[in-house]
Amino acid sequence: MKTVAKILVAIMVVFTLTGCGAGKDKALIGTWRATIDMSSFINEGAAEATEEFGVPFETDGFTMDMIATFNEDMTYSMGFDVDALYVSLDKFSAEMKEWMIAILEKGIEDQGLDMTVDEMLELSGMNLDDVVEETMAEMTNEMVAELGNFKENGTYTTEDGILYTDSSADEDSIGMDDYTVEGNVLTISWDEEDVDADFPFESPMVFERQ
Repeated sequence: MKTVAKILVAIMVVFTLTGCGAGKDKALIGTWRATIDMSSFINEGAAEATEEFGVPFETDGFTMDMIATFNEDMTYSMGFDVDALYVSLDKFSAEMKEWMIAILEKGIEDQGLDMTVDEMLELSGMNLDDVVEETMAEMTNEMVAELGNFKENGTYTTEDGILYTDSSADEDSIGMDDYTVEGNVLTISWDEEDVDADFPFESPMVFERQ
Protein backbone atom coordinates (compact mmCIF):
# COMPACT_ATOMS: atom_id res chain seq x y z
CA MET A 1 0.00 0.00 0.00
CA LYS A 2 1.47 3.36 -1.05
CA THR A 3 0.35 5.04 2.18
CA VAL A 4 2.41 2.66 4.32
CA ALA A 5 5.43 3.06 2.04
CA LYS A 6 5.27 6.84 2.33
CA ILE A 7 5.04 6.63 6.12
CA LEU A 8 8.10 4.37 6.38
CA VAL A 9 10.15 6.55 4.04
CA ALA A 10 9.14 9.61 6.05
CA ILE A 11 10.27 7.97 9.28
CA MET A 12 13.65 7.27 7.73
CA VAL A 13 13.91 10.92 6.66
CA VAL A 14 13.09 12.24 10.12
CA PHE A 15 15.56 10.00 11.91
CA THR A 16 18.41 9.78 9.40
CA LEU A 17 20.39 12.88 10.19
CA THR A 18 23.73 13.76 8.63
CA GLY A 19 26.87 15.20 10.14
CA CYS A 20 29.61 14.32 12.56
CA GLY A 21 28.19 14.97 15.98
CA ALA A 22 30.45 15.21 18.97
CA GLY A 23 28.62 14.51 22.18
CA LYS A 24 25.85 13.05 24.31
CA ASP A 25 22.94 14.95 25.80
CA LYS A 26 21.93 13.10 28.96
CA ALA A 27 18.51 14.73 28.85
CA LEU A 28 17.81 12.81 25.65
CA ILE A 29 18.45 9.38 27.18
CA GLY A 30 15.29 7.36 27.72
CA THR A 31 12.18 6.21 25.89
CA TRP A 32 9.90 8.68 24.16
CA ARG A 33 6.45 8.44 22.57
CA ALA A 34 5.05 10.66 19.82
CA THR A 35 1.36 10.41 18.92
CA ILE A 36 1.10 11.51 15.29
CA ASP A 37 -2.24 12.54 13.80
CA MET A 38 -2.37 11.15 10.27
CA SER A 39 -5.93 12.31 9.53
CA SER A 40 -5.06 15.08 7.07
CA PHE A 41 -2.66 12.84 5.14
CA ILE A 42 -5.26 10.04 4.88
CA ASN A 43 -8.11 12.42 4.02
CA GLU A 44 -6.14 13.97 1.17
CA GLY A 45 -5.72 10.55 -0.41
CA ALA A 46 -9.30 9.52 0.31
CA ALA A 47 -10.79 12.65 -1.31
CA GLU A 48 -9.80 11.57 -4.80
CA ALA A 49 -10.44 7.86 -4.21
CA THR A 50 -14.02 8.42 -2.98
CA GLU A 51 -15.04 11.25 -5.31
CA GLU A 52 -17.05 8.95 -7.58
CA PHE A 53 -19.39 8.00 -4.71
CA GLY A 54 -20.57 11.57 -4.20
CA VAL A 55 -19.99 11.27 -0.45
CA PRO A 56 -16.54 12.27 0.80
CA PHE A 57 -14.82 10.00 3.29
CA GLU A 58 -13.05 11.66 6.20
CA THR A 59 -11.39 10.22 9.25
CA ASP A 60 -11.03 12.20 12.44
CA GLY A 61 -8.13 11.48 14.74
CA PHE A 62 -6.38 8.58 13.01
CA THR A 63 -3.16 8.47 15.03
CA MET A 64 -0.01 6.38 15.14
CA ASP A 65 2.30 6.16 18.13
CA MET A 66 6.03 6.17 17.45
CA ILE A 67 8.39 4.95 20.17
CA ALA A 68 12.01 6.15 20.18
CA THR A 69 14.65 5.05 22.69
CA PHE A 70 18.04 6.72 23.15
CA ASN A 71 20.49 4.72 25.22
CA GLU A 72 23.50 5.60 27.37
CA ASP A 73 25.82 3.77 24.95
CA MET A 74 24.86 6.18 22.14
CA THR A 75 22.61 3.69 20.36
CA TYR A 76 18.97 4.31 19.54
CA SER A 77 15.96 2.37 18.31
CA MET A 78 12.62 3.41 16.89
CA GLY A 79 9.38 1.67 15.99
CA PHE A 80 5.59 1.82 16.22
CA ASP A 81 3.16 0.82 18.97
CA VAL A 82 1.05 -1.85 17.25
CA ASP A 83 -1.59 -1.95 20.01
CA ALA A 84 -2.21 1.78 19.54
CA LEU A 85 -2.40 1.22 15.77
CA TYR A 86 -5.15 -1.38 16.26
CA VAL A 87 -7.15 1.17 18.25
CA SER A 88 -6.92 3.66 15.38
CA LEU A 89 -7.84 1.00 12.83
CA ASP A 90 -10.92 0.00 14.86
CA LYS A 91 -12.03 3.63 14.92
CA PHE A 92 -11.31 3.92 11.20
CA SER A 93 -13.45 0.83 10.57
CA ALA A 94 -16.40 2.42 12.40
CA GLU A 95 -15.96 5.59 10.35
CA MET A 96 -15.94 3.55 7.15
CA LYS A 97 -19.21 1.87 8.15
CA GLU A 98 -20.82 5.28 8.72
CA TRP A 99 -19.52 6.40 5.32
CA MET A 100 -21.03 3.36 3.60
CA ILE A 101 -24.35 4.04 5.30
CA ALA A 102 -24.22 7.63 4.00
CA ILE A 103 -23.62 6.32 0.47
CA LEU A 104 -26.65 4.02 0.74
CA GLU A 105 -28.79 6.85 2.11
CA LYS A 106 -27.76 9.03 -0.82
CA GLY A 107 -28.60 6.23 -3.26
CA ILE A 108 -32.05 5.81 -1.73
CA GLU A 109 -32.69 9.54 -1.91
CA ASP A 110 -31.38 9.88 -5.47
CA GLN A 111 -33.63 7.04 -6.66
CA GLY A 112 -36.65 8.35 -4.77
CA LEU A 113 -37.09 5.06 -2.89
CA ASP A 114 -39.32 4.76 0.15
CA MET A 115 -37.18 2.54 2.36
CA THR A 116 -34.54 2.62 5.03
CA VAL A 117 -30.93 1.53 4.74
CA ASP A 118 -31.69 -1.56 6.80
CA GLU A 119 -34.52 -2.49 4.44
CA MET A 120 -32.27 -2.00 1.41
CA LEU A 121 -29.57 -4.19 2.97
CA GLU A 122 -32.12 -6.89 3.78
CA LEU A 123 -33.47 -6.88 0.23
CA SER A 124 -29.99 -7.07 -1.24
CA GLY A 125 -28.83 -9.77 1.16
CA MET A 126 -25.89 -7.62 2.21
CA ASN A 127 -24.36 -7.57 5.68
CA LEU A 128 -22.69 -4.20 6.12
CA ASP A 129 -20.43 -5.42 8.91
CA ASP A 130 -19.10 -8.15 6.61
CA VAL A 131 -18.50 -5.63 3.82
CA VAL A 132 -16.57 -3.33 6.16
CA GLU A 133 -14.56 -6.22 7.58
CA GLU A 134 -13.61 -7.42 4.11
CA THR A 135 -12.73 -3.89 2.99
CA MET A 136 -10.59 -3.27 6.07
CA ALA A 137 -8.86 -6.67 6.14
CA GLU A 138 -6.18 -5.90 3.55
CA MET A 139 -5.46 -2.45 4.93
CA THR A 140 -5.24 -3.72 8.50
CA ASN A 141 -3.05 -6.69 7.66
CA GLU A 142 -0.64 -4.64 5.58
CA MET A 143 -0.33 -1.74 8.01
CA VAL A 144 0.16 -4.01 11.01
CA ALA A 145 2.67 -6.19 9.16
CA GLU A 146 4.69 -3.31 7.71
CA LEU A 147 4.59 -0.89 10.63
CA GLY A 148 4.64 -3.58 13.30
CA ASN A 149 7.79 -5.15 11.87
CA PHE A 150 9.48 -1.84 11.17
CA LYS A 151 12.39 -1.26 13.52
CA GLU A 152 15.17 1.24 13.00
CA ASN A 153 18.39 0.93 14.98
CA GLY A 154 21.61 2.89 14.89
CA THR A 155 23.92 5.21 16.75
CA TYR A 156 23.50 8.88 17.58
CA THR A 157 25.38 11.95 18.72
CA THR A 158 24.30 15.47 19.58
CA GLU A 159 25.91 18.85 19.13
CA ASP A 160 24.63 22.39 19.53
CA GLY A 161 20.98 21.35 19.61
CA ILE A 162 21.24 19.10 16.57
CA LEU A 163 20.68 15.35 16.69
CA TYR A 164 22.79 13.23 14.37
CA THR A 165 22.03 9.58 13.75
CA ASP A 166 23.69 6.85 11.77
CA SER A 167 20.96 4.40 10.84
CA SER A 168 21.78 0.76 10.13
CA ALA A 169 18.65 0.64 7.94
CA ASP A 170 19.66 3.31 5.44
CA GLU A 171 23.06 4.08 3.99
CA ASP A 172 21.99 7.49 2.69
CA SER A 173 22.55 10.57 4.81
CA ILE A 174 19.77 13.16 4.86
CA GLY A 175 20.26 16.45 6.69
CA MET A 176 17.68 17.47 9.27
CA ASP A 177 17.40 20.19 11.87
CA ASP A 178 17.01 20.89 15.55
CA TYR A 179 15.90 19.10 18.66
CA THR A 180 15.10 20.36 22.14
CA VAL A 181 14.41 18.62 25.44
CA GLU A 182 12.35 20.56 27.93
CA GLY A 183 11.48 18.50 30.98
CA ASN A 184 9.67 15.43 29.70
CA VAL A 185 9.09 16.78 26.18
CA LEU A 186 11.38 16.08 23.23
CA THR A 187 10.77 18.15 20.09
CA ILE A 188 12.36 17.31 16.74
CA SER A 189 11.93 19.82 13.93
CA TRP A 190 13.05 20.15 10.34
CA ASP A 191 12.79 22.60 7.46
CA GLU A 192 9.67 21.59 5.55
CA GLU A 193 11.20 23.03 2.38
CA ASP A 194 13.70 20.15 2.51
CA VAL A 195 11.04 17.44 2.16
CA ASP A 196 8.58 16.52 -0.59
CA ALA A 197 5.20 18.20 -0.78
CA ASP A 198 3.42 14.93 0.04
CA PHE A 199 5.58 14.24 3.11
CA PRO A 200 3.07 12.82 5.64
CA PHE A 201 4.48 14.39 8.82
CA GLU A 202 4.43 17.98 9.97
CA SER A 203 7.26 19.70 11.78
CA PRO A 204 7.77 19.71 14.70
CA MET A 205 7.33 16.15 15.97
CA VAL A 206 6.70 16.15 19.72
CA PHE A 207 7.56 13.22 22.00
CA GLU A 208 6.77 12.65 25.66
CA ARG A 209 9.06 10.78 28.02
CA GLN A 210 7.74 7.37 29.03
